[in-house]
Amino acid sequence: GSIRIPAAFTGVFGIKANFGRVPVYPESAMRSLSHVGPMTRTVADAALMLNVLSLPDHRDHTALPYQGIDFTDGLADGIAGLRVAFSADLGYASVDDEVARIVADAVTAFAELGVSVVHRDPGFENPKGIFKTHWWAGAAGAFAHYPDSEKAKLEPELAEIVADGQKLDIMDYLAAMEGRTALCSQLRSFFEEFDLLLTPSLAVPAFDVGQLQPPGSVPDDTYWMDWTPFTFPFNLSQQPACSIPCGFTQDGLPVGLQIVADNFREDLVLRAARAFEAIRPMDRRPDL
Repeated sequence: GSIRIPAAFTGVFGIKANFGRVPVYPESAMRSLSHVGPMTRTVADAALMLNVLSLPDHRDHTALPYQGIDFTDGLADGIAGLRVAFSADLGYASVDDEVARIVADAVTAFAELGVSVVHRDPGFENPKGIFKTHWWAGAAGAFAHYPDSEKAKLEPELAEIVADGQKLDIMDYLAAMEGRTALCSQLRSFFEEFDLLLTPSLAVPAFDVGQLQPPGSVPDDTYWMDWTPFTFPFNLSQQPACSIPCGFTQDGLPVGLQIVADNFREDLVLRAARAFEAIRPMDRRPDL
């Protein structure tokens, strides 16, 4: 969620391209969980950036074959006739009431875009444990070999994650891989029925910098996962997903709408985001 989280909290557009669409070198410590994409003021600017970011780099052995896609093509074609699902909580997430109301209102705008939105959860259980094993193992791989003097410089929470990651064994990791495969299969089947999935981008409005959990949260050793329940499943599935501003809380904090499509269909995510942006502009830049 390292694109969609800051995009949603700051009221800008951000798209996580399909894994491999944007070549990366050196490889992230989080391996195939890590995705790259732009954060911009407008959807059109993000499409232009993707044209450049997706240029080939032979050093990334996981990169998709370069196809010379122009992500601005068809951007204004609209989404009339597409099959769209809306899941308010993925069947398991706890969502702030104000965020839930703002997102639900934003979803009603899709009727103006020529689509009928069906309320449907994708049908998978919370993959928090699956993601945790992958991410904690990646953190251990990145930092466990550091001398203690260097580990002491890590933030306490990250140091704890590294220590816990070192306790994982190969069977833990294989079980997480099997769970990830099942999740991906479920989502591929879901997108046989639907072209797009709409959800909140995040479960809460923005909170103070330097905190890993909102005030009043129940202490949890996964820190950020309970308030990011909509982002990490699609890191696991590697499917393209964006966050687009869809409203503001009473305190003036931006709220994001997440749009997800099947693997390799960034074009649908961008088209839907551009269509929504056109009828629900949310730009609140101050006068300078």
